Amino acid sequence: MEDLIKETKKRYSFPINIKNEFLDSLNKLENPVSIGYDIAFDFDDQDIVYLNPMFAEATTKNPFSAAERRYPVEMPFKISENYVLNMDIPKGYKVDELPKSARVRLNESDGMFEYLISADDKKIMLNCKINLNKATFPAEDYQSLREFFGYVIKKQSEQIVLKKIK
Repeated sequence: MEDLIKETKKRYSFPINIKNEFLDSLNKLENPVSIGYDIAFDFDDQDIVYLNPMFAEATTKNPFSAAERRYPVEMPFKISENYVLNMDIPKGYKVDELPKSARVRLNESDGMFEYLISADDKKIMLNCKINLNKATFPAEDYQSLREFFGYVIKKQSEQIVLKKIK
């Protein structure tokens, strides 16, 4: 767990404190692994804060970078990722801009990306899911797979704008 926390801290571009960390179902191979933690950081009294709600968990590189592919795509496993953020809005700040929620399907039933975000006066809530229902795709599905991950990367890079209340 200590190594996981050290590696997690390295992925953030600003200093953070991590507490209440947990790792669940690591030794239960039939269950999904859950990793969770609380983080705290300081805005240094900035008037405007740009914040990516995915933090260090965002997909930043498309695994399908080649423009074309003639062979099937064979991944080692299906993908089922679920990122949940419940963030308290710091005192003295309000949400000025929030990314829009979105749902995108890959070839009707091959996969799905869901980005549901909302905020009120006190909290920001985000649920982001990526599911690929199969691990092998024919070469003719390559372009749609590439575009799917391109959309995921674009959406996960959108930022929240927080403004200081004056």
